[in-house]
Amino acid sequence: MTKQNIPSPKERERSQAMAAPVGRKRSAKELLVPRLLLTLISLTMVGLGTMAVLTQHYYGQTSKLGGAEVSLDGGAAVGMGVATIFLGLVPLALWFPRKRPAVAWAVVCISIAAVSFYISIYGAKR
Repeated sequence: MTKQNIPSPKERERSQAMAAPVGRKRSAKELLVPRLLLTLISLTMVGLGTMAVLTQHYYGQTSKLGGAEVSLDGGAAVGMGVATIFLGLVPLALWFPRKRPAVAWAVVCISIAAVSFYISIYGAKR
């Protein structure tokens, strides 16, 4: 009969404790490319929003009018630019190490973007 190698409970705990950080490091490395790509998308959206705020012109296209450009000017464009900036900041939540601050970041950014969007739509009618 052969001798079986059964680890003791202490050896099992030690091997599990040593294996846990490796898993975290591996998942951090696996998320590096998506994080970088979402950061580039975020920078693009923040740049477009900043241009809309600085120039006070927001340009968009619609298929409804055959692809004609529809623009916002003045305060409505600034509000839409601020909304675009804060929507662009949402993907940066992927860089947070824990779930709770990431969700809080996303909720705050989306809330500010929603308020800015509301102001840009209904503030322009006055």
